[in-house]
Amino acid sequence: MGLKNICLSLSLVSGLAITPFSANADFEDAKKLYTNKAYDKAFTEIKSLAEMGHLEAQFMLAESYEHGYGTEQDVTLAYSWYLIARDNKHPDAKKKYASLRKSLPSRREAKETWRNLDKKFGENILKKDLYPVVRPVSFNHANYVKTVHVEPDYPSFVQDGKVSAWTIMQYDINENGRVDNIKVLASLPKKQLSPYIVEAMEQWRFNPPTDIYGEPRRIEGLTIKYETTATKRKQQRKFSSLQENYVSQMKQYRDLGDSYYQYKYGLLVEHGIVTDDKPALDYYLAAAINGYSEAQFKLAQCTLDGSWCEKDQTKAINWLTHAAKNQHVKAAYRLAMEFLNYENVVYDPRKAVDLLKLATLKGYIPAIAQYASILAVSDDPEIRNPADAIKYAEQARTLDPNNPMLLSTLGIAYSELGRYEKGESLLNEAIQEASRRKWSVDNYLDLLEDYKPSMVASGL
Repeated sequence: MGLKNICLSLSLVSGLAITPFSANADFEDAKKLYTNKAYDKAFTEIKSLAEMGHLEAQFMLAESYEHGYGTEQDVTLAYSWYLIARDNKHPDAKKKYASLRKSLPSRREAKETWRNLDKKFGENILKKDLYPVVRPVSFNHANYVKTVHVEPDYPSFVQDGKVSAWTIMQYDINENGRVDNIKVLASLPKKQLSPYIVEAMEQWRFNPPTDIYGEPRRIEGLTIKYETTATKRKQQRKFSSLQENYVSQMKQYRDLGDSYYQYKYGLLVEHGIVTDDKPALDYYLAAAINGYSEAQFKLAQCTLDGSWCEKDQTKAINWLTHAAKNQHVKAAYRLAMEFLNYENVVYDPRKAVDLLKLATLKGYIPAIAQYASILAVSDDPEIRNPADAIKYAEQARTLDPNNPMLLSTLGIAYSELGRYEKGESLLNEAIQEASRRKWSVDNYLDLLEDYKPSMVASGL
């Protein structure tokens, strides 16, 4: 039987090679490996960063090909990457590529190799297929209908205006409209407000988000800022000095090319903690090119939903791919969901299964639930595995025992194993629970209808 809308929706893009999670390809780590002559380990990371447009990585990749560091020596590829680095204004690349010309086996072949690389990784193609374009209007949590809102219950010294503080929070909205995966992204002073904010956010409720088919879906990576200001000028001046030192130190690391602090500084710009001539997107992009997976995932989200940059599915898929390779489980899950949209030009459940399996092994519950569903309903014999579907669905039920999707997965899996009475009972439970949660029940009714003939034939 075919995968149904219950497997949720996703997207298009072809020719993407899905590989297992690897070490995070951060430039500083790659540079350390390279400097310590661990060329075999450094090469893969340097190549990945160079292909995203990292200037120093492009130069180091050319150097690796020139001398055979971590790869076979290839003067033609070295010459071509030096040309790419030169075009991107690396100060030493022009001299290097010029010195290699006389060593080339064939200048014509070298020029052709460079043209092919430029078509894939040159500045123009990266702008077209990878780098987001900022847009002036943005949206955030306010775009989702909140049915229950609770303000933080700060202690009296905060409510009485005795402290200045701010905190930037990240959270998801799950299929039931509840908030989960709450995380503090940045705060000053540390932990001044966040414990009270977390307690309040856990009580928020939203209308369950849905896709275009009315099916429930997760919304991931929303952010919100909370701040409070002291009433007395002495305390305001003290906090202003503290924040100035905080931002100054962050800028120092940012300017040294530290991807973590490039990302963090982007958060401060986005949420108005600091003012800057550049938009937050510039700092997120710098961090992403430097290999920081959180920044890569943020750019993927932005280009998927068009929140504060222009919507572009190709760019979104490319960033999800980079982030997933860097062990970002949410990116792996989201990319898998893109491959499961059977209405798109490219539909590849096998790639989706590979990604979901990796995220499942990392313990990400939404991925475990989706993986179990595919194992139960797939008509591909290399994917279908009802026994494993039951195992993973039960694992996912630890957080939401009556989740309709999990109940239906169990119903299908038991039916596939010939336990039709149990299967029918679970599918009926799924329908009732979906109705109670005000989810669309159409898919669950379709599943029950699909399995009715087998149940009737078994004597039920």
